[in-house]
Parts: sequence; structure tokens; C-alpha cells
Amino acid sequence: MTPTATEIPNQPPTIDPIPDQTLNVGESLDIALSTSDPELHALRVTVSSDNESAASIVVSGPGMVTLTGNNAGSATIFIMVEDGHGGSADTNFSVNVTQPNQFPFIDAIGAQNLNVGDVIDVGFNAVDPDGDVLTQLAGSDNDGVASAFVSAPGVINITANGAGSALITLSVDDARGGTANTSFVVNVAQPNQFPYIDPIGEQNLNVGDVIDVGFNAVDPDGDVLTQL
Repeated sequence: MTPTATEIPNQPPTIDPIPDQTLNVGESLDIALSTSDPELHALRVTVSSDNESAASIVVSGPGMVTLTGNNAGSATIFIMVEDGHGGSADTNFSVNVTQPNQFPFIDAIGAQNLNVGDVIDVGFNAVDPDGDVLTQLAGSDNDGVASAFVSAPGVINITANGAGSALITLSVDDARGGTANTSFVVNVAQPNQFPYIDPIGEQNLNVGDVIDVGFNAVDPDGDVLTQL
């Protein structure tokens, strides 16, 4: 009697679990797969995402997949290996995709020219791409010339205190590690002050008299006066 060969049943492949992943928007990550097949069959790998808007995945090489964060959100990634003989194995893991903080920015502010005693409001444009509320602060490097503070969102109040120049710095902070600042010059001039003459009393003369009449003319700025 001729013995018959005993058919050995196919043994399925295996794939090791993959831990959950966290990515930033725009970031890609290569993940090496750990797979095996008892009969050393060549394995076919298929991958999918249940939310490609958040994260997508492709087979990028033998035993390698590449994960990409597309938009903020979460997705579940599925990976299956098949041995071509009816055997398969699968695993899945979660991906959390976050939008990294984007720094705020401030449009440039032009130089300001003031006279002593002037008080003005200077508007500014500070933007946070993530829509975070910004803390806004302004200060001067020379308060004796010009002082400054943020009087309302998007407005710097400047007071001209004395002739000279001062550098005003505006800073914004999104409370998430993002900051921006800009500086501008304030030039303060002392406006010309008109001279004045003290009153001169009435003079009574006789025909032929010649007299000198003194007068007091003052220029508050100390300018030399032409007297006629």
C-alpha cells in the first residue's frame, strides 16, 4: 500500500503591533513593519486610513510605510499582510495630528514726528494666524521725550514730553510661546514760541527833545531778535 503525503496546513503570517502616533500638520513619518511568515512566503502589505483628511499612509518600500499628517484631527490606520496562500494578519493604531503654534506678526509702524505737548493715538495691525488672543504691550526707551502705552487693542497712545528722540517698542504674546515685536522712532520738537515785548508807557516831549526809551523784548526760545 502506497502512503499518501500529508498536507501541512498553511500557517498565517504575523505582524507586531504599532504604537499610537502623534504628528504635526505637514509632518511625515517612516514606520518599519515587523512581520514574519512561518513558511517564508512573500508578504503583500495593504494600508488604509479611516480619515485621510487628517492622516494618510502609503507603503513606501519593503517592510516600510510612510505616515503623513494632513490636517489637525485624528485617524485610525489599518495595516494588513497576506501570504498569498489564504493566511493574513492585521494591526491598527491611532494617529493624532496637531497644528503647531504659529507665531503672531506685527505690521511695521512708521516714524512719528510730534511737538512737545502733543498726545496722539497710533494704530497698529497685529495678527495671530491661529486666532489666539494677543497680549499687547508698548514702552519707550526715553520717557522724558515720549511715553507710550497700549490704550486699546491695536492702539498705542503716545505723549510728547520733551524735545529729542525716543524708540517705542511694541510687543505681542499669544500665551503659547509665540511672540513678535517691532520698534519705531518718535521725534519730538519744541515748537517755535513767539517773542513778546513788555508794554511801553506814553512819552511826553517838547519840540526838539531827543530821548532814549528802553524796552524789553524777550524770545522764550532764546532766538536772536531783529529789532526795528
